[in-house]
Amino acid sequence: MGSEEMNPVEFGKLISSVDHLTNAVTSLTEKVEEMEARLNTGKGFAIGLFIAAAGVGGSIGAFAHKVLEVIR
Repeated sequence: MGSEEMNPVEFGKLISSVDHLTNAVTSLTEKVEEMEARLNTGKGFAIGLFIAAAGVGGSIGAFAHKVLEVIR
């Protein structure tokens, strides 16, 4: 295997491919970061929803208990 030199056309194609891949990786990185932000927001919303549901359920249970005590 001797020292083979790349001709200018092949070198230009290589540079173009590297630029294209760099742009694609940058674009995909931005999309992944956006999806991570959405996921974190969704997790926070879900946790808040569960806490609110537990609070509402507890309130309804306490109210039902009071009503049943009055009826007895």
